[in-house]
Amino acid sequence: MVDAIISGAVVVQNTIAGINQAYTDMPTSLGNLPCFVTYPAKGNLEWPRKGMVRTVTHDLHMDLYVQKGGDLASADRLLKPFLDTVINTFDQNISLGGNCVTSGVIDYEYGVLVVADVPYLGIKFTLRVVEMAQVIYHA
Repeated sequence: MVDAIISGAVVVQNTIAGINQAYTDMPTSLGNLPCFVTYPAKGNLEWPRKGMVRTVTHDLHMDLYVQKGGDLASADRLLKPFLDTVINTFDQNISLGGNCVTSGVIDYEYGVLVVADVPYLGIKFTLRVVEMAQVIYHA
């Protein structure tokens, strides 16, 4: 189900003005900036299990790459507007197109992101997603 959740997040990312590309898998290169790359960071399964339902909380990293290399101070005006825009956009799309119960950005890291030893200026957002699935448990 995490693939469907990531696909839902990418659909939302593609609605954000100024985003040129959003990837569901790590691309071989980041040539079409600004772009998002979204991937699972960690997950937590509710314990003990409840009858007939499994609740999973996923934390996804949504790395927003805005500029290849350069000085963070000079890219600051490019990065700042994305903070509120991304958070607000995800607040208006909490079910990610019906792929989860709820979701929302819970934190971000602003600055230099490195891919294949290449520095990019950007923002690493963490999107928390709650998924519930019906499950038949066998004894």
